[in-house]
Amino acid sequence: MTERPVSLVRRILVAVDASHHSIAALEAAVELATRFQAELLGLYVEDINLLRLAQLPFAREVGTFSAGVRRLDVTEVERQIRVQTVRARRIFESRTGRTEVQWSFRVTRGSVTQEVVTAASDADLLVAQLAAGRPVSLRLRLTCRDAGEAESATVIGEVVGSELPQEIVLLGAHLDSWDLGTGALDDGAGVAVVTEAARRIARLAPRQAAFSFLVITAFCCRCGLF
Repeated sequence: MTERPVSLVRRILVAVDASHHSIAALEAAVELATRFQAELLGLYVEDINLLRLAQLPFAREVGTFSAGVRRLDVTEVERQIRVQTVRARRIFESRTGRTEVQWSFRVTRGSVTQEVVTAASDADLLVAQLAAGRPVSLRLRLTCRDAGEAESATVIGEVVGSELPQEIVLLGAHLDSWDLGTGALDDGAGVAVVTEAARRIARLAPRQAAFSFLVITAFCCRCGLF
């Protein structure tokens, strides 16, 4: 009787959130875990940078539909993080519960990148295969799509200098974010800093600004200035 070779892939790590990109990655991970008879490790990271941003005295949020500006509330951010944690766990359990895959789910708090890299050191997917010199094939499941053209808005504020108006100090930030990011650092923090700088510049008396100031918040980081 020929024994079935033991798979070198024993554990597969998947970072989970509530986005449709994450759900697609989770479904692919479940399929791989089933194929290799590996343990599936689910990880949800409560982003510490969101809480740090909420604690900044100048941090504000803009309502999606009302466009109202309000101060970030740390307690509310904490509550929303807990809600997302519960939702991510439910999504993970709903996808793994329909299979015979052995799984575990862990919640940590910290920097998303650092926590995922640290957890990945305990997972075996691909690493053992490459170390053994075996060929590795990948299948990508892409969830991006072309949503067509849409209008966007770039907000520009200008203060003309009283002595050297042709000398311009440019301050800028972009309102969009990487699709898998939280937006806290890319570029929510930058927008908050630029907005506060613009507020302080606007308080200057007309002749206090020797140089000109140009403050820009672009909706698209790559096309808002063109």
